[in-house]
Amino acid sequence: MSLITNLIDKITELVKLKLDQVKIEVKGQVGVLLSRLVIIFAIGLLVTFALFFLGLAVAFVLNDVIGNNYGGFLVVGGIALLGSFILYRVASSEGFTKAIKSRLLDNDD
Repeated sequence: MSLITNLIDKITELVKLKLDQVKIEVKGQVGVLLSRLVIIFAIGLLVTFALFFLGLAVAFVLNDVIGNNYGGFLVVGGIALLGSFILYRVASSEGFTKAIKSRLLDNDD
């Protein structure tokens, strides 16, 4: 009977060790994911500011070229709206969705 109890204790200990190992791996992967998300968010924020100020600069230059106070802003706004529409169409296409899914499911890191 003590042999069976000893075997059950060893199996229980092995399962606990495996669970601890899986927990450590998951924590590591979550840490990597969070650090990547923070960096992507920071880069996205900086790119947004840069595009905003570049858009303002282009709009003011176009205002001088066109000769009124609002024409450049209309042109830049129209270009931004067109770019948004194109990005929406690309993002809603099946090829883009398949590419994102395959990228997310790819575990070759």
